[in-house]
Amino acid sequence: MTKSTDRNREMVKSALTSTSLAATVAARGIGDNAARPIDLATERVDELVAAADQWLAKVPKIKDEVTAARAEDFLKQLRDTGKFIEAQHIEARSEAAAVLAGIDAPWKINESKIATCIELIIAKRRVYLIAEENCLFVERVTRQRIADEAARKAEEAARRAQQPNSIADVTRAQRLVEEAAEAQKAADAVPWRAQVRGALSGRASSLRRSWKATAVTDIAEACSWAIENCPVDLKAWLIIMASHAARSGQHEIPGFKVEEELS
Repeated sequence: MTKSTDRNREMVKSALTSTSLAATVAARGIGDNAARPIDLATERVDELVAAADQWLAKVPKIKDEVTAARAEDFLKQLRDTGKFIEAQHIEARSEAAAVLAGIDAPWKINESKIATCIELIIAKRRVYLIAEENCLFVERVTRQRIADEAARKAEEAARRAQQPNSIADVTRAQRLVEEAAEAQKAADAVPWRAQVRGALSGRASSLRRSWKATAVTDIAEACSWAIENCPVDLKAWLIIMASHAARSGQHEIPGFKVEEELS
């Protein structure tokens, strides 16, 4: 039997009896200093998983205090290993984060410069678009008033043309109807949204509009709306609120079924 085989057996024995991954790391000795922490952690986890599988198959049900105590010891090994692995994971992430920070810093500076330029130009474009939309609104209202007045004159002329005094009344009515149609077409042609399009961009840009609720003005009406429109989301939110209250000691909450959970 070689020294390597003896050493591997000792490692397995250590993995099954130690209370943390640190013991496995120590069992490696000086010769394995180059091993990565993730490799040691994975080996320890695999050993514990194998031991857990064996124990679960051997003990389908805990029937006595001795077995329960052994289960408690096993849980301690698993929890200690889990804590150690979590700490190693955090340490590894910190080391990687330090390396990435050095790589990211100059890139982020350039990205920030570009983003700042974009924000400043968008702000100026927004002011322009708002002013343009105000102008379009005034133009649209003005043209619609002209179209409404033309339609009124055309209707009046059409009534007179039903009992014309001369051919001029008929032709005048026809002309006014055509003018009213042209005036309405001109009013409809005014766009509702201001847009800008550059020579390099394929799409036109305009103001973005979004709506959001900012306050509850009537909680009863709000709840009634939620019950009708989004009952599933409302129930989920109410259960979260009630569960928080139950954990705080309120075990009888009107409208809810409160149960105790054992873990």
